[in-house]
Amino acid sequence: MEACRAAFHENMSPLVWHNGRLCPVRQAAVPLTDLGLLYGHGFFETLRADRGDVPLLADHLARFQRTWQALMPGPTPDLSWGEVIAQVLEANNLRHRTAAVKILATRGSRTAAPWDHCLVVTARPYVHRLNAIGAEGLFLGIYPHPRQTPLADYKTLNYLFYHQAGEWASRTGHHEALILNPDGMVSETNTANLLLIYEREVVRPRSTAVLPGVMAAAVCRRLAEWGYGIVERPVRTAELLQAPQVLATNALMGAVPVLRVDARPRPQGGDLWVRLNDALIPGWK
Repeated sequence: MEACRAAFHENMSPLVWHNGRLCPVRQAAVPLTDLGLLYGHGFFETLRADRGDVPLLADHLARFQRTWQALMPGPTPDLSWGEVIAQVLEANNLRHRTAAVKILATRGSRTAAPWDHCLVVTARPYVHRLNAIGAEGLFLGIYPHPRQTPLADYKTLNYLFYHQAGEWASRTGHHEALILNPDGMVSETNTANLLLIYEREVVRPRSTAVLPGVMAAAVCRRLAEWGYGIVERPVRTAELLQAPQVLATNALMGAVPVLRVDARPRPQGGDLWVRLNDALIPGWK
């Protein structure tokens, strides 16, 4: 019976939470006048759920609130996001699997209250990045277009630069595009933050425009508990080849090793990434 029910759900159109109700994804419409559609005025959070548990939910919601206060009019929505996520996971038969959950908010079209924001929560099955690509670590390619934007602090819907960078990486035989600042210093990749590990020191590349990653922050907190010092300073691309370990982090894959930079190999550097994932996202393998 469970197998039949699972097969039934697999063949159904995905269900999403849209402005307070569950509905098929095809019915979750955004009006043509919404500034999120017209100008990318909106933002999102991507979270990992394992068997219904979202271990970094509070961190994601803190970033959601900070972004809302910076970009949106009116108060932050007073919603029990944990309960909403649980409903979406249950509706899509994902309560006992690993899932990628997305919370999305658009600006709407009104210039005064009552506001007409669009709020959406989606969920889909997630396979760990290294399993999906069949590799032991990530290959980075230096994206030829440096990036500088005051919106980099927020995960806005104006995401075309990162999408194009990811497409470029795929076309050129890389897993991720390495994003540089206009001065040539390292910023991030198109989906992840980077951390350099030197013995008992962690270096976070300093950038004037970088998304403050939830997983990167969680990894640094855990490493600090383990006795590592955390330093933020500018990093040149050559240092990514010289550092004993380089980790790429995001909310879905956790921490994974970087094994190449522009086709130049670098060592994996030990199993620290495995121990971090075991500590932060149990059941990640």
